[in-house]
Amino acid sequence: MLNLHFHFTMEFLYPNMLFGLIALAIPIIVHLFNFRKHKVVLFSNIQLLKNIQQQTAKTNKLKYLLVLAMRLLFIAALVFAFARPYFSSEKSMQGGSETLVSVYVDNSMSMNAFSGSSTAIGEARRFAQDFIQKMDPSSKFVLLTNDFDSRHEYPMNRTEIRSFIEQIEANTQFVPLKNILERAAVIAEKHNLKTHYLLFLSDFQQQMLDLDAIQVDTTLQIILKAFVPDASSNSYIDSCWLATPVLQQGISNDLFVNIVNDAPDEVKGLVVRLEINEKTVATSNIDIDANASKEIQMQFDLPKSGFYEGKVTINDQPIVFDDTYYFSLNVKPIIKVLEISDSKTRSPLAALFDDDDLFEYSCVSDLQVDLQSLPDYQVVFVNNSKALPATTQQFLIDYAHGGGVVCLFAANEPNELLNNALKLRVEKMPDNAPTRVNSIVSTHPFFENIFVKIPDNADFPLVQSHYRIAKQQGSSSSVELIRLLNGNPFLMQSEIGSGSVFHFAVPLDTRWSGLTENALFVPVVYKMAFVGNHVGKMAYTIGRDKNVLLERKLNGSEMVKITDKNNNLELIPQLQQNENRSWIQFIDAVPSAGFYSVFIDNKPIQTMAWNDDRLESKMQFASVENVAKILSEKGYHVHTVLTNQNLNTADDMEQILNKSYLWKLFVALALLGLTTEILILRFWRTTKQEHL
Repeated sequence: MLNLHFHFTMEFLYPNMLFGLIALAIPIIVHLFNFRKHKVVLFSNIQLLKNIQQQTAKTNKLKYLLVLAMRLLFIAALVFAFARPYFSSEKSMQGGSETLVSVYVDNSMSMNAFSGSSTAIGEARRFAQDFIQKMDPSSKFVLLTNDFDSRHEYPMNRTEIRSFIEQIEANTQFVPLKNILERAAVIAEKHNLKTHYLLFLSDFQQQMLDLDAIQVDTTLQIILKAFVPDASSNSYIDSCWLATPVLQQGISNDLFVNIVNDAPDEVKGLVVRLEINEKTVATSNIDIDANASKEIQMQFDLPKSGFYEGKVTINDQPIVFDDTYYFSLNVKPIIKVLEISDSKTRSPLAALFDDDDLFEYSCVSDLQVDLQSLPDYQVVFVNNSKALPATTQQFLIDYAHGGGVVCLFAANEPNELLNNALKLRVEKMPDNAPTRVNSIVSTHPFFENIFVKIPDNADFPLVQSHYRIAKQQGSSSSVELIRLLNGNPFLMQSEIGSGSVFHFAVPLDTRWSGLTENALFVPVVYKMAFVGNHVGKMAYTIGRDKNVLLERKLNGSEMVKITDKNNNLELIPQLQQNENRSWIQFIDAVPSAGFYSVFIDNKPIQTMAWNDDRLESKMQFASVENVAKILSEKGYHVHTVLTNQNLNTADDMEQILNKSYLWKLFVALALLGLTTEILILRFWRTTKQEHL
């Protein structure tokens, strides 16, 4: 048990071993009573030997005394070494009722990797148990993990905290070092005990070493121990995405998968499997170069509308938490399109969408718009010659924020509220100088899969008149997709919230341009509708994504709940609503990766797919010595840095807690005594024989 002294005195971890000093009597008895039998040799005249006897008697006596001293030194030093001596001082780790020990056990995913004969989390649990057992039983303990569970953060005794430690599993995301230190400081201040230690057990991933803008607690004494996995290489699924945002039933869809090989060796024959609703629909075998990534394309069909649960898997031992990527797909039976127009004639948009079974097209005037139903549409086209009412403009802004798509065709009166929200400036007077479309930013993601190749002499629309559109100062979310020959934008795209707003410089009237009669019109307008069809995200990242858009707006009395796939978990989430959208807010992250269903009044409305953050997939670890250096430079007091050589037995644990390293000195003294005795017995005898 720890001995608490504040002055330098030598003490022993195992004082009972000092009874071994009784063995010092053995060499003394042997030397006092020489039990060797003497052989009698008869000489006729011993006069010649007297001189030799006189010369060697003193030498032999000195020799025997030195041998005796070395034997006594050997036995005494060996006994002291087994008794584990140490100097007790203020540098020794203190315990007692005024001592608080915060034990941080890193339970991030990477701690599931093997470190020695067990997993890193298993070794950390075992070490924490031994450490606590050796502490003074009157000390107070709190437990810190990446969950920051409040149940663990009140002062506990040894039995309580050891019970909690036994239950720790590595199933969370890593937490920055800064957050852990700040949490420990808050707990120490709350309980206001005299002495505060932080036992920090982690694999020290490079990403966690963030100490920027931290307020240093100089009273905290930190003990560091690293549990670095044996394997420093890993292959993992980084991300997945669709080749096109539109999902249609009965039509082949393409999924791209990015797989990373974070290892110094090439990976060969890695099997990649795609499952939809727990059925394997595609497989692929790939090779990935060392420290490289590879994109593969996999195809699948969706036979009907509705939500689908998809996942891509690989098999990469021993680190497996990132070998599965979950995603959800929502195939809508139709794409709902709304046109707001004051035109008395049939619109070109009607000719495009009205006779297509894939779309449900509606056209209303600005005074007939059911603003509450806007979220039901995937895209809204505004083809109005006059400015919309301010209320309608605000609803469109909210609609776009919630993930909708709005397309504005130029009007005689600009929609000031909308333009200000987009940080765009539209001239009130048109530019009547004839020009034409000159270039398309085909590298922009919007044009992906629209054009195979744009010829140099492409037949672009002629433009008789247009309104000049420019970005206001400070605008960074708007880009030009199509430009005119005079350098002015013809089509702008602005990101607003989770949605997009497109702005043409001309109305749909053929007197302004040949847009509606040009081959460019159909693919561009279709793509806008397809972008609006993909409102929800395929997948969310645990710890990063905090908001999830619901498929429809909630009424005041409706109840939302979330369950996991096996109905082992049920959550009543916090909700946020604006005029057009309802959101789920995740203050606390979902407990694990996988699929979660959202219910409104016990009716399923959508499926969410959650994945672990891939930041932990990079097997890059800082040395515990480097961590200690970083902490010291920030002003923290690093009490002890523990290495694997210090932790072979429970005895070593007590030695560390007491700053005891003197046993090594006594082992050296024992070896010195034994070696000196051997040398004396061997070479002293040889010298005497030569003398004789």
